[in-house]
Amino acid sequence: MNRYHTVCFSLAICGTTPASASGDSVKSLQLSTGVYWSQGDYREGINRSMAAIPLAARVQADTWSARLATTLLTSEQLGTEANNKEQKERQSGMGDTWLSATHHLPPQQTNSLFIDLTGKLKWASGNDAKALSSGTTDTELRMDGFKRFDSLTLSSGFGYRWRSGNVTYKNSANAIVGADWRWTPGNNVGVTLSAGEPSTASSSGQREWLIYWSIKRASNTRWTLYALHGTSTSTPDIGAGVTISRAFTIN
Repeated sequence: MNRYHTVCFSLAICGTTPASASGDSVKSLQLSTGVYWSQGDYREGINRSMAAIPLAARVQADTWSARLATTLLTSEQLGTEANNKEQKERQSGMGDTWLSATHHLPPQQTNSLFIDLTGKLKWASGNDAKALSSGTTDTELRMDGFKRFDSLTLSSGFGYRWRSGNVTYKNSANAIVGADWRWTPGNNVGVTLSAGEPSTASSSGQREWLIYWSIKRASNTRWTLYALHGTSTSTPDIGAGVTISRAFTIN
């Protein structure tokens, strides 16, 4: 199963400003990529490490935005057979693909709460036989809120995902909270905590902490360095990565 989606969403709100904050007409294209690595014991006797190269494109027009994202994955699984002999299995390929559309609700007054309403669609572009995909077609609806206090922005969100195509997986809710601090212009640090209901009858709920440092350059380029720690068997024990994004104005 591709577990990189939770990380992608956490990073999507790192060091960013709600699109409706300025109140101006905005049309832009943002391209993103990076590298990511994680390792964890997802069930007894199985240790899995994963490397990923995320690929994403985001288009924004006024109070609407759309995002297309996928990953190139390499998953390495190390287990122990009944005769105590170690067994290693390595798989590489494309992960699942997500398409999302977000409406950024304009605030009713200055410094009020910013609200994002998002619909998502995921299709199984990865190979579930290689553990690079869940093999399901997913839809998700979510609402996220952002509240500014000078240089501090607090965020929270709630979503619900419906899965079809594989009876092993079930529908589940998820939530995220975060805090972002702009300590100098163009430099943000922050933390998020994401959690979710179990996606299968035998798995545990997802719980994951993520810390980051986001750096914006004058050329509309943003670098984000991050590390994560999962506290359940459905999330990595440790992980780290870097993303780079470049924004282009659309005339």
